[in-house]
Amino acid sequence: MMLRNSLLFRHILFFLIITGMLCIPVTADTQKNSTTLMGIYMVGSDLESEDGFGTEDIIQMVNGYQGADSDALTLLIAYGGAYTPEWSGMTIADIQDLKIDIGDGIIGNDDHYLYRDRDANMGDV
Repeated sequence: MMLRNSLLFRHILFFLIITGMLCIPVTADTQKNSTTLMGIYMVGSDLESEDGFGTEDIIQMVNGYQGADSDALTLLIAYGGAYTPEWSGMTIADIQDLKIDIGDGIIGNDDHYLYRDRDANMGDV
């Protein structure tokens, strides 16, 4: 009987704690001049090598970014890992570099990037 009362007490206590936590208002402090960093890691593989869909995806992201508040959102894209000369190794570019790079419709064929390692393997951990 005592074990049963102890278990019942624990269950009631647990219920009260959870219920009490749900009633506590939670507010997040936000900074007025904060920036969100969004990083995308795109391994091209067949996606880029066969049909160029990696390039199309990056172009869509750049075009979609046009309406974003550039002071509130920083976009970095790491891409590579495909059997095309432009996508060998790994390249990291921000939105400004990508805007210039897509001018000819080919991603990765110029010198607009933050970092590039042609020998990197994007599948390595």
